[in-house]
Amino acid sequence: MQLLAEELRRRGRSIVATTTTAMFARELEAVGSLVLESGLAALRTGVEGAIGQLGSLALARENRGDGKVGGLPPEWIDDLWATSHADYFLVEADGSRGKSLKLFGQHEPRVPSLATTIVQVAGLDALGAPLTDFNAHRSGRVAQFLGCELGATVTADMFSRILDEQSRVLQSRWPNARVVMYLNKADDLHKTDDLSKADDRHLRRAGPTPAIGLLVESQGRANNPGPAAIVVGSLRNRSFLRVDAHCLSHSACRG
Repeated sequence: MQLLAEELRRRGRSIVATTTTAMFARELEAVGSLVLESGLAALRTGVEGAIGQLGSLALARENRGDGKVGGLPPEWIDDLWATSHADYFLVEADGSRGKSLKLFGQHEPRVPSLATTIVQVAGLDALGAPLTDFNAHRSGRVAQFLGCELGATVTADMFSRILDEQSRVLQSRWPNARVVMYLNKADDLHKTDDLSKADDRHLRRAGPTPAIGLLVESQGRANNPGPAAIVVGSLRNRSFLRVDAHCLSHSACRG
């Protein structure tokens, strides 16, 4: 969220950042001045009064007292988006307690109905790791879905099946939104030679991207057309590789 906000600010865009779950206040404050209001009307007034002057604004509903702030109902964000003059809303709409892999719960994710782009995030460090609470949120539920035991090694196929299920949920519930799959924690991605000329065989061999081939090949499984694009990268190093899920064209950029 902070990286997106930085890029949009450089382009002169106005931004509202918020969450539909809960976030550390410091994370929202890194994007913009934080407005805390318990009512929609007050939030609407706050946005109207500040966005033109500040350019970047962060919204939350309440201070939870643990360093975190409570987020807004998705329908409030739809209202604020429709009534404000902000160019972009950046919304944290799901939580995994910092784990690299998860399945959505019954009421997850909490995405506003007017969302135009949904970024589906997972951590590549879960690959080859044991399926435990250390790297998977609600690991028992994940194991039940996969039909494996807790502690089993997370294979590329298992990893792909989880992401396919997430993608299926996102596309069925928000059919008008563009879904982008972002695979984070490829921290040595910048060491890959000549990323802009990488072909599929090179990607399959590359250390930080063992799942790309399988993820692309799995598009269409379970009547799931897959995401509009797959991006592999490292937020830590601000290095990113885009993999077009339909034509396997590749391009690289540095954030």
